[in-house]
This record gives sequence, C-alpha cells and structure tokens, in this order.
Amino acid sequence: MFFARQRIVGDTPVSKNEVENEIIWNNKFVTIAGKSVFYRSWYEAVVKYIKDLTTENGNLTGLLMFSNILSALKLTFCRI
Repeated sequence: MFFARQRIVGDTPVSKNEVENEIIWNNKFVTIAGKSVFYRSWYEAVVKYIKDLTTENGNLTGLLMFSNILSALKLTFCRI
C-alpha cells in the first residue's frame, strides 16, 4: 500500500488545483521538522487534503480560524 501511495503522491504538483487536491498526510511536501506527519484524529474528522486547510479564495486558513474549526470537531491543534 505504501508503494502504491508513493506512485500517487510522487509527482510535484504544478497547478493550483493539483496543490489543493494533494493529500496532506505522509506527503513529502507537507512536513514538520523535515518529516511527514499523520494525525489519525484529524484525518478521521475531516482534514485530508490541502484544500481542507484553505479558505474559499485559496489562502491558508488563519491559525485562529483553524483552531476554531478543530475545536468544533473536538480536536486539538497540537498532539503531545
């Protein structure tokens, strides 16, 4: 399964549409301290694609707005 996913996410997104439809989790382009991440609770709730972290006009959601969304889903911003 991992290798199949690598083939799917292996190409660099070029267009705005491709970027917005990129899967966030375990994506080499979305990293924290150089490592890809996966938060199961976020994935299971709603956050799967880059577009899930953007506003209607394509800008990244602000921290306050994103925190409010996560609170409504009973999730936290940071995992400890």
